[in-house]
Amino acid sequence: ALLADELKKCPTDRLYLRVACRTADWPHSFERDLLGLWGQERVGVYELAPLRLADVVEAAKANGLDANVFTRQIATIGVVPLAIKPVTLSLLINTFRQTGQFPRTQTELYQQGCRLLCEEPNDRRRDAGLTGELSAEQRLAVASRIAAVTIFCGRYAIWTELDRGDVPPEDVTIEGLSGSREIVRGSPFEIQEAAVRETLRTGLFSSRGSHRIGWAHQTYAEFLAALYLTGRDSPSKQITSILAHSGDPDGRIVPQLHETAAWLAGMRPDVFRYIMQVDPEVLLRSDVTKTDVQDR
Repeated sequence: ALLADELKKCPTDRLYLRVACRTADWPHSFERDLLGLWGQERVGVYELAPLRLADVVEAAKANGLDANVFTRQIATIGVVPLAIKPVTLSLLINTFRQTGQFPRTQTELYQQGCRLLCEEPNDRRRDAGLTGELSAEQRLAVASRIAAVTIFCGRYAIWTELDRGDVPPEDVTIEGLSGSREIVRGSPFEIQEAAVRETLRTGLFSSRGSHRIGWAHQTYAEFLAALYLTGRDSPSKQITSILAHSGDPDGRIVPQLHETAAWLAGMRPDVFRYIMQVDPEVLLRSDVTKTDVQDR
């Protein structure tokens, strides 16, 4: 608001301004102020796109890697969603540079990558102590809860504004994600609205339009939803009741949950056996966890 007030005193007809901001922190009131100062035709709001293959190749070469081998390994193990963000691309590059290969399973890499996206990447903010109230592990736990809600309840985005009766039916509110506790390393912590908002500021999420935040990549949600169930030691019967289609007498897996089911199959032998009995095609067709389930 202070910046907008000061800009009103400036010759905006010859002033070019660019503001960079994290997606979840972008104030829409400020956007309205800019539109009022410059007009609709002279104001643009953009979100950075994911990295392209050409960007990944360039990064690999700059770090002394064989770009062809590196990108081929990324495709083989199925971690392209980790390669499209600079923070997790650095993780892949450093891992590959040390050993010449990636860990055998996608689960290991995805867990490392998602946790890294929950860290504060800006060294100046870290030096200033501006790292938030939660640890990276706590933000990962909150993100896993959000993933469970969005995946198992069929929600598309998180509504970040007040509920004035205009929340889209496919969204979940901040309030709806808050309450109760999660446990990290044996220590419970309260999931308040501030914790949810802090988690939405991480690299796991991106914009879905005005007052809406969604997953930066669908596989993050699918993986973390599976991690949420395994982290809570959910009984097999509970997990299978979530995955199975209620209207299917054979107990086959809900189509929208195929990828999450595949992640679960790689994490838990009991889920793997269940899927092999009722719907083995899920694992054969899955885009994820082939390396995780092939030995089973």
